[in-house]
Amino acid sequence: MSRWLVSVALVLAWTPAWAAVAGWRTANATYPEAAPPLEWGAEGKPNIRWKAQVGKSYSSPIVIAGKVFVTAEPDSLVCLDAANGKLLWKASNSFADAGAAEKPVKSNAGNTAATPTSDGERVWAVFASGIVACYDVSGERQWLSYFDLPMELQFARSASPVLSGDKLLVTLNHLFALDAKTGKLLWRAEEVKETYGTPAVAKVGDADVAITPGGYAVRISDGKVLASELGTLKYGTPLVRDGIVYFVGYDSKALQLPAQAGDKLASKELWTAELEGDFFSSPVLHDGLLYTVNDAGTLYVLDAKTGKIAAEKELDIPNASGKPGTLPAHIYPSIVLAGKHLFVFNDIGTCLILEPGRDPKPVGRNTLPEGAPGTPVFAGKHIFLRGGEHLYCIGE
Repeated sequence: MSRWLVSVALVLAWTPAWAAVAGWRTANATYPEAAPPLEWGAEGKPNIRWKAQVGKSYSSPIVIAGKVFVTAEPDSLVCLDAANGKLLWKASNSFADAGAAEKPVKSNAGNTAATPTSDGERVWAVFASGIVACYDVSGERQWLSYFDLPMELQFARSASPVLSGDKLLVTLNHLFALDAKTGKLLWRAEEVKETYGTPAVAKVGDADVAITPGGYAVRISDGKVLASELGTLKYGTPLVRDGIVYFVGYDSKALQLPAQAGDKLASKELWTAELEGDFFSSPVLHDGLLYTVNDAGTLYVLDAKTGKIAAEKELDIPNASGKPGTLPAHIYPSIVLAGKHLFVFNDIGTCLILEPGRDPKPVGRNTLPEGAPGTPVFAGKHIFLRGGEHLYCIGE
């Protein structure tokens, strides 16, 4: 009995209260109960709990039920013990596994840029090759399907799968839904073309609606397109909170969703704002303020009610601005709010920690030499972060 209680305690310690489902930007990358360290990698206080070799990728890890799931090149789904980094299982998802002829994967970001998703019992992964796979958390494959669909994007496939009830939303060439348990194709929305960013799920009355980065609203029950041209994001993910959807990037916008969806979704535009630069990072919302950062290292703080810019600051972090004396880097990871602080990462392993507010102040700075562009995940007092071919668990 005591051993069982210890096991339950360990699972709870590594599973945030909100994490019924873990996936790309779970809870809009806001972790209010997290209490991570503000210093790591420094001599004398590295705060590295464990480091495990998993392979390179642009994807983010997910943490649920005491396990960490992460994809890695060329086609792996990897499961680690969250407490110690021990490899629990690793599965390949190749053309051979799908019974298909080998084809080149035309993606600048590799084959595994999409972040997996899990409900704690099963885990789903999507690959740029067109392969979609489902496993139980012990590593037994439940199904694997190959969708031989041409890529509509110039550079890479990176849209992550989204679990909504019993449906898995997949963006490969266009948006479609699979039965999460069996992999059966349920519907296609062929006019909703693939984007680099991942759709967000909104509750509109009794209906679950997918809001895509390209500005479509799609009813998840049957794939009916309810609206288009709501907004446009080139790379990021829309943010949905309290009936409002935010498109935050070069052309920023906030829309009030209706009380009911019906067969049409008539939203109300609340504000628009124009920001400068390329935005790979998706935003966070905290205490009425929206935070986002562009690839040139400029942090924008917007009033969520009005869209007015409360702050525009050049961060002291390597970036893509090309300014003399600035170390070149890309801010591919999304900004994250964990506990009382904002965390801004770049792809060479620099992390700038800020105090949120209308005039954010830097309070910490860290570096991991094996930089990687995946967005980190926070759980309790720990950070799960890619670094080169490794996954780090950072915590005292």
